[in-house]
Amino acid sequence: MKKILMSLAVAMALITSSCSTMKVQEEVRYDEQYTQSRMLDVTAKAHVRPLTVEVEIDKSKGRVSDTWSYTKEDIVAMGGDLSNIRANGLYKSAQKHDADIIVAPLFDLRTVEDGSYRLTVIGYPGNFVNWKSLEAKDSTWMYLDMYKNINLIPNIKQ
Repeated sequence: MKKILMSLAVAMALITSSCSTMKVQEEVRYDEQYTQSRMLDVTAKAHVRPLTVEVEIDKSKGRVSDTWSYTKEDIVAMGGDLSNIRANGLYKSAQKHDADIIVAPLFDLRTVEDGSYRLTVIGYPGNFVNWKSLEAKDSTWMYLDMYKNINLIPNIKQ
């Protein structure tokens, strides 16, 4: 009788343990689809006629002088490149004077004792006026400007 009870106890233990670990498996199904089509890139093939413009100097302001301060971090952010620092100073001066351009700019970049930098921009604020499409008469001086470094008269030394 002990053997039967023992066998029943073992059987019950096996049945209950297998029931608790029995898991329901779900079937997961993945569908893959790949579609390819030909795409035509949209490219603009427009030709814009060149423009000419005149620069009008703001005579009421005359020659202006602006000083801009930069930290070491500012200089590093601009790549430490002098042309970037100058361009930034020109941009700030043009904004300050509501100008399109600073004509004939001069630059003075100095290191300050505290490790920062000071850029002084001196020039004439100007605005673009008389916008028009390029005409044949305008292209002559542009053409000459392109070839200014070529000696057109062979006997004259530059």
